[in-house]
Amino acid sequence: MKKVILSLFVLSVIVTSLHCKKERGSKPPAGDQLPPITQEGKHTIGFKIGDEVIIPKGFTGVSNPTVIYDPTLEGGSLSISMYHINKKDSIEQFLIIGAKNLYKTGTYRIASPMEDVGIKFSKIFVNTNTGCDYNFRDDDVKQTGSLKITRLDLSAQIISGTFSVVMIKSGCDTISIKDGRFDLRL
Repeated sequence: MKKVILSLFVLSVIVTSLHCKKERGSKPPAGDQLPPITQEGKHTIGFKIGDEVIIPKGFTGVSNPTVIYDPTLEGGSLSISMYHINKKDSIEQFLIIGAKNLYKTGTYRIASPMEDVGIKFSKIFVNTNTGCDYNFRDDDVKQTGSLKITRLDLSAQIISGTFSVVMIKSGCDTISIKDGRFDLRL
């Protein structure tokens, strides 16, 4: 009797596996993807440089991403930071969005010299310890773009929005950040 049950079990496994087919042309799992644009405090952030998606990745001992908003400082002071560590290619990328006079939803201009919004972006090639630092505080960095705040809700502790910026620094590649979005808890 045990042989019959074992034989039936083996037969059912074989028949079941015959019905499982791998779909032809199916794509491998996607790599990093931008988070959807939301306004729910999902604590997400991401952007693209060219076709490369940059999202929080890795661990340096500091929360990733971080956000600080103080409505009483400089008319509304915002700091958003994130990092993307790619150990395989020995690259570390850091982004900081800094803003002042930010107290309501709307579109804020990113410009050089900094008016209300500035971005600091660093891409460091760890294996050679070289890279370019695009700091809005540096006179030789030119930035143009926008930061759009779509939700600033202090009672729900949520800030959401989108951003894009082009950064130019002599001796460095021009960086074009596009499709930036964030949905963060304050």
